[in-house]
Amino acid sequence: MQKTGRKSPGRTTVRVAAAAVAVLLGAGCSVNVSSGGSVGKDEVAQQAKTALGEQVGQEPDSVTCEDDLKAEKGATVRCQLAADGEQYGVTVTAKSVTGGTVQMDFKVDDAPGG
Repeated sequence: MQKTGRKSPGRTTVRVAAAAVAVLLGAGCSVNVSSGGSVGKDEVAQQAKTALGEQVGQEPDSVTCEDDLKAEKGATVRCQLAADGEQYGVTVTAKSVTGGTVQMDFKVDDAPGG
């Protein structure tokens, strides 16, 4: 039997999904600040999941964040993203704060395990 040089569709799909996860989500999103001057960790996780889904066309299986995101420009929080059986670290940054709204950016680590 001759090899055709083709790769199985399953492996290609996994590679594409993994590459799609390792992107910078520059579009970000805006959310309202809670009364404590921060965005709750569950809200940050949901926004990250939604933004990734919109950016690459596939939402991750889950996103969980360690802490709330302070409503201060430059504040960061680390999150974990699960997709296709892999775990990726995500850094969420408060890009700007205007009135009661925080603009967030999401940066997914280049390699799983973060």
